[in-house]
Amino acid sequence: MKKVLLASAASVFLLAGPAFAADMPMKGPAYKAPPPLAWTWTGFYIGGHAGYGWGNIDSVNVTGNPPLPAGTRSSRDIDGWLGGVQAGYNFQFAPNWLVGIEGDFSWAGIDGDTAAFSVVPPFTATRYSTTHAETDWLATLTGRFGYAMDNWLWYVKGGAAWRHNELNGSTVNPTLAPTAPGYIRATSTGSETQTGWTVGTGLEWGFAQNWSAKVEYNYLNFSGTVSRVATYNPLFPAGVNPLLRDVDVDLHLIKIGINYRFNWLSPAAP
Repeated sequence: MKKVLLASAASVFLLAGPAFAADMPMKGPAYKAPPPLAWTWTGFYIGGHAGYGWGNIDSVNVTGNPPLPAGTRSSRDIDGWLGGVQAGYNFQFAPNWLVGIEGDFSWAGIDGDTAAFSVVPPFTATRYSTTHAETDWLATLTGRFGYAMDNWLWYVKGGAAWRHNELNGSTVNPTLAPTAPGYIRATSTGSETQTGWTVGTGLEWGFAQNWSAKVEYNYLNFSGTVSRVATYNPLFPAGVNPLLRDVDVDLHLIKIGINYRFNWLSPAAP
């Protein structure tokens, strides 16, 4: 009888064991969330910028007239605001280095004035010339090379630059009343686009998903440009004549900006 009871108890235990085990909690390895994707600068972006520019325009007359003959030199400091848009593409590799291309366009009000008497006798007291020049837009197309440290990027850039210049001037005889005949000796106007080059450097910070902010310095040079200015002398009714000037321009720009990155063609996005 005792053997029958032991056999029955063993059978119940064997049958109940799997069900009991199924109800017991099973302890396995703790779940670990995948690590966040590393920040990458690879991808297309667009953005906007604002800033300040200053520099110098040095001009030498190629052609001239008796009071202001060929070889007459004038120089003016220019400064003013700028603001615009930019777009580009970055590729990050190896793994901290970056190459890219960027184009930007800035509306601007970078201007300055010159005023001087003729230094050629006998015009030293009777010919007073004033000129106002303004850079009203700038554009660049540059390559970029940088070093990324997570969401920080330092870069250098260089390439082509374009500048649009508006110029207005007049030469008067200050010994006469402004309403007297002969007070205005000549006027000049010009509008042209000049091509040059640029280099620069900047620091960019990724502060949120897809968004980054930057501060940037650019140097632009437009040298050896021949500027063609139309001149008019009221004493010669026939006369709208070209005044040619050899113009050298140096510009320094400080920009702050913000970019939105699309992450197109990007292997990983933050």
